[in-house]
Amino acid sequence: MKKTTNRFGVRGGRTNFVPIYVLLGVVVLLFAVLRIFPIFKVFYMSLFDWNMAKGTQDFIGFKNFTDMFSDATFTSAMLRTIYIGLEILIITVPLGLFIANAINKNFSRRSRTLVQTGLFIPYIVPMVPTVIMWKWLFNTKYGLINYVITLLGGSNLSWLNNGALAEQAIVIITVWKNLGYCVLIFSVGLAGIPRVYYEAAELDGASSGKTFWKITLPQLRPVLVYVSVIMLIRGFNVYTQAYILCSDASGSPGYVVRTVVYDMVENGFKFYKMGYAAAEAVALFVAMFLFSIVQFVFGDEERMDAWRSKLRMAKGR
Repeated sequence: MKKTTNRFGVRGGRTNFVPIYVLLGVVVLLFAVLRIFPIFKVFYMSLFDWNMAKGTQDFIGFKNFTDMFSDATFTSAMLRTIYIGLEILIITVPLGLFIANAINKNFSRRSRTLVQTGLFIPYIVPMVPTVIMWKWLFNTKYGLINYVITLLGGSNLSWLNNGALAEQAIVIITVWKNLGYCVLIFSVGLAGIPRVYYEAAELDGASSGKTFWKITLPQLRPVLVYVSVIMLIRGFNVYTQAYILCSDASGSPGYVVRTVVYDMVENGFKFYKMGYAAAEAVALFVAMFLFSIVQFVFGDEERMDAWRSKLRMAKGR
């Protein structure tokens, strides 16, 4: 009797894996072409004096990197980028966790969904109209924020012309846009914590603060690490905010708040120094990679417990 094959690829009790391998191969190929290859291409370009205008590609080794680290403009941009990224991380993650925990405790399921949806809306709004809206809010003469400050007895602040204030404006915009994403991810993580832990803590008479530190945070550690890495990457990749927010400050886009991504775009597409811009991209990639590794290390509970035990043993000696 001839065996037939159904639409799921099953023939005589065996699964035909060929269609699965073909589909997975297509996905892997697309990922390699769109993600992996550009990364290696950037590393390759960083070793050349790659002039787009002239069409020349002269191999110069690591000269782009030596020039880059001796450039005060790049050094300032990198330090500013790290500062902005860390500030966004430090504000967004704890605030998102606090709001998610409050929503999870004090709202019903339907109300919780409505609040989470409202907080998530800024995240799906494109960055350009978001920054344009905030630019009007931060306007020195007509902005709503300065209007509220003057009502409270303060004076107008030059948000878009002062470097320190412009940095804080960028942080406020980025936090406002990404906060809903953090709240949603943390809410999903909180919903996955078994209720039996909280019931046991309640029977033992543990306070809400102790329950949060001893149960919620340890159970939420993988989600916390994931959100922290994502927020750090988005903080390091600040570009649109600086370009649009400070576009008419001091006559040059991003002059007040020059980040690494802005400096990279300017060198690559304004001065046609693609090799130098690629070197800046590599430096930014390495910085994000190192900070992400630190977050993963501190987020590994087993490794941290091993280190704590070693420290206790060292102190005991």
